[in-house]
Amino acid sequence: MKRVIIGDPHGRWNFIKKIYNKENPDEVIILGDYFDSFNIDVYKQLEGYVKIINLRENHIKKNKGDFIMLVGNHDMHYIDEKFGRCSGWNDLSASVVGYPLSRDFGNGILKFVYLDKINHIIYSHAGVSMNWFKKWCNSLDDINNLEAKAFCFTFKDGGDYFGSSTYNSPLWIRPEGLKKSIFVDDYGYVWSQIFGHTEPCSPLHFESNDAHFWCIDCISSHYLIETLDDKTHELINRSLGDLMM
Repeated sequence: MKRVIIGDPHGRWNFIKKIYNKENPDEVIILGDYFDSFNIDVYKQLEGYVKIINLRENHIKKNKGDFIMLVGNHDMHYIDEKFGRCSGWNDLSASVVGYPLSRDFGNGILKFVYLDKINHIIYSHAGVSMNWFKKWCNSLDDINNLEAKAFCFTFKDGGDYFGSSTYNSPLWIRPEGLKKSIFVDDYGYVWSQIFGHTEPCSPLHFESNDAHFWCIDCISSHYLIETLDDKTHELINRSLGDLMM
């Protein structure tokens, strides 16, 4: 089974289409941030977002696997004002994309996390720290049902607006916070994580206390191919290269 993981699109529909056509995946996970491009018109961004939704619907109709669309901070600030505003927010964008994002979030199309419980991998926009989790959740399945206030910025634990605190949420934390607060479940399993949000992130893959982390914000021009079967689990880092042309 082939799973493709794609970082933050920020309005760039074309590279998602090209990756999908090239890889012909069984499953897809997009890590959020569909909007707030600084060089693509907001109406073009909305057009691209609708095409992603249509691609998802066609993928599911073909009886293929999951097509997961996670929510990012550049989406959440249009969905719920309690979250706060990030760079790129403006009145025009809010009026154009606010309704479709809120509708799809309310319908469960957009999620905060996706969990691979077999391989113990958390997929999210920015990563799930143990300190944040213990404050807001009883189980990993709780995350997708939390209110916006759980995902707001924090300055706790010496953090800053950049997101270095271990108490920052899965929409705002940075790799240095994740490395200091790795996720371990009640059974003692250390969960690895795949996320976007941070660019540049070097290296794209790093380890901390037995946890593996992959950071693939799309601006880094990479995506991941994940192959899974009964005997193997492999992650392959691919450069976008000519796909971005």
